[in-house]
Amino acid sequence: MMINSSRLDTFQKCNRLYYWQSVFEFGGASPGIRPQHFNDDQKLGEVVHLGLAAFYRGEGIKTYREGALKALDFDALSWDRRNTWLDNLEWVDRLLAAYETWAKENDDFEVIDVERPGFVVLGAGCWHCGEPYSVEEDSCPACHSPVHTLAFITDLLVSQSGAVKVVDHKTAKSASGPYLASWHYSMQLWGYSYGRMQDHPVVGYGVNILRKLKTVGEPEQTMRRCPECHDGKRKKLACDACEKKGQVKKENNPSEHPFQREWESFDNSKVELLLRNRLRTIQDIERETSRFDAEPDAAFPMNTTHCFTYGVCPMLKLCWDWGLRNAEKWYEPPIYMLDQFDPQPDDYITTERLRREEQT
Repeated sequence: MMINSSRLDTFQKCNRLYYWQSVFEFGGASPGIRPQHFNDDQKLGEVVHLGLAAFYRGEGIKTYREGALKALDFDALSWDRRNTWLDNLEWVDRLLAAYETWAKENDDFEVIDVERPGFVVLGAGCWHCGEPYSVEEDSCPACHSPVHTLAFITDLLVSQSGAVKVVDHKTAKSASGPYLASWHYSMQLWGYSYGRMQDHPVVGYGVNILRKLKTVGEPEQTMRRCPECHDGKRKKLACDACEKKGQVKKENNPSEHPFQREWESFDNSKVELLLRNRLRTIQDIERETSRFDAEPDAAFPMNTTHCFTYGVCPMLKLCWDWGLRNAEKWYEPPIYMLDQFDPQPDDYITTERLRREEQT
């Protein structure tokens, strides 16, 4: 099986969501469906990635615009959504300009490559019998168990004081302590690091966090209205809190730190845990795929706690409006329920699969 971290994580969160996004046949070259109307937050992160890639390639930040309009399919957007995204792109311009200034002072690394896709076999030997893999194979030469490959794209590969590390860009509304800590335990970033270990001596990774602050790139607002006298609206002859100025300095001001990085090491113990986790998840996917062939109504169960974890799941109507009334045929929704969905677009995984099929 060839799979990436995003699909593995989706399966772990909700088997049914994985089915809709990566298994359901809807007529495209790639299996799975996606909503016709994209999620603005996710698309915003994609657009910011385009700008950061342009910056680190030395192309100039504003060159990202052409790629952004293509990613948005801008001409196909409604009038209101075009105006919304013109505002969004102006904000991205400010964010990237502010980042460029910050990066010139804070980048303590040299860039090796930018936005590079890759593929790596999970394990040096067969997960079933231990036989070493000697060449690119679809199955183990000894026991014929399938070979599993992790697909990935690294945003940056850098050299920091002589140490090679992966850097991944993230956009976030906030950067709380738990959010920052979570990246030190990220299977996604461990997978990127493991993948690049095949061609470089990677010893760690960094998470490059850009906060979604509305005021980024604008003159910094360091003061706020006095909570005691409300800027003089509660008449007081004197206010000790603001010394009769009506304003006090902001505390824990997020605009002071719009960009942040977290660094973590990567070693053999993490490789071992990564391989165990990812191979087990792949085996679980194969188990559900086999179950779907024999007993489809019982396969790919829903995780109902995930339906509203990240907003409203785009597959909610398929799972509940149709699946609730037709549990025995949940996987065969009528065509009218699919009019808001498109086939998944071809990606680097599809391209690689086709290339390997042509070679066999």
